[in-house]
Amino acid sequence: HAHDTLLSEIRNFTTIDKVKLTSPSNNSTNVELLFYDVGTEELVHPTDNCGFGKHEFPVVRVRNYGTDSIAAGQKIAVTFVMNGGTAVEDTLVLASTLYAGKNVDFTFTKGAVDLSAQGTYAFNVFTSYGGDTVLSNNSINKSIEILGRPAVNLGPDVIISGLSHTLDAGAGYQSYLWDNDETSRTREITTSGSYWVQVFDDNMCDNYDTAFVWLKIRDISPGQFESPLSECNFSNSVPVSLRIYNTGTDTVPSGSTINVSYRFNGGSRVSGSMNLGQQLIPGSFMVYPFAGTIDLSTAGDY
Repeated sequence: HAHDTLLSEIRNFTTIDKVKLTSPSNNSTNVELLFYDVGTEELVHPTDNCGFGKHEFPVVRVRNYGTDSIAAGQKIAVTFVMNGGTAVEDTLVLASTLYAGKNVDFTFTKGAVDLSAQGTYAFNVFTSYGGDTVLSNNSINKSIEILGRPAVNLGPDVIISGLSHTLDAGAGYQSYLWDNDETSRTREITTSGSYWVQVFDDNMCDNYDTAFVWLKIRDISPGQFESPLSECNFSNSVPVSLRIYNTGTDTVPSGSTINVSYRFNGGSRVSGSMNLGQQLIPGSFMVYPFAGTIDLSTAGDY
């Protein structure tokens, strides 16, 4: 009878879902008010940033502010509005029990927003749950600032007929970082390949750009002899042939003429001319047979 009277008095002062009464002794009664109170605690994503993509899904932290647990499988409506636009409503289905004082992060599966442009974005986020008894904590308003990323341009991919090329990341940045850890505004390129630079502005927002530089270098070099090679016995009439390598980065076209020569033991220069019957690509070689022979019939070093 005393418990019934106490319950009646409690209901006169508050809106509750359940009342838990325990009697640790004959002279006292513990009263625990159990009620549902679901609210929006925080906008987890997006936050102030240099820049995001064109399809970003907000992430909201939902909290159980009440004293009663909310069972797994319960549904909580979560809604957001950006910059006063159309409301986007989604449903959080609890994967596990949401105990009192605990929270859960919810990622929207619809209503992706474009946060790629610099500016301020105002978000209003709110929740709705059928058993909610306190509405004052259901919504939050938060503005985030997208600072914007600096624009950097190394220019288009280039073909340079030369031994080097200078890439320029441009002026006006706080700092620079190249792919080889250089920190200057410009970089001298002496090898063909792809190169990137990262720049930072005063807000420490960064951006990248990449360029491919092809140094078109025509370079022909003599390689090893095909004949003669070290042997135990030679004759007095040994032919001489030499590998001619394309050590550049440019293909030598068919029909090109390459002049070659050698000296044997400090004697007169023996010259020849090789006319390419096919193109000579970088890294490849052709063998040129010189006219005439040399005498290697005597053992020794030549």
